[in-house]
Amino acid sequence: LQRIGLAERLADRLAIRYEPPGSPGEQQVSEVFAQVLERPRIGRLDNFFSLGGDSLRAIRVLNRLQETLGFRIPVQTLFRHPTPQLLAVALERLRESEIESLAAELETLAPEERERLLQDLSRPPG
Repeated sequence: LQRIGLAERLADRLAIRYEPPGSPGEQQVSEVFAQVLERPRIGRLDNFFSLGGDSLRAIRVLNRLQETLGFRIPVQTLFRHPTPQLLAVALERLRESEIESLAAELETLAPEERERLLQDLSRPPG
């Protein structure tokens, strides 16, 4: 049994090959990971924690994504979905859930309140 160099051979076979982000969501998450981890590029399958991410950096990632996306992201989301591919899918589900929740809230308003709110939203800022 040849054990010399076994670790290197196994590491090469187990290493995750770089795959560029595929969707706009994956691209966005990859860019935030790269900024926070101070790396030139992050692939869609790269694990945030395997690349040196920790809980403090995870909070920084979530804060940046929340600012960009405009909705709250539970902290456990990144821990459960640590790759750009997985996190992008989870964020899309959260966005859909947020939209459904807002639509349900909108239905509880009186018709005139609903109409006024929709008109306010349709006006350009300024």
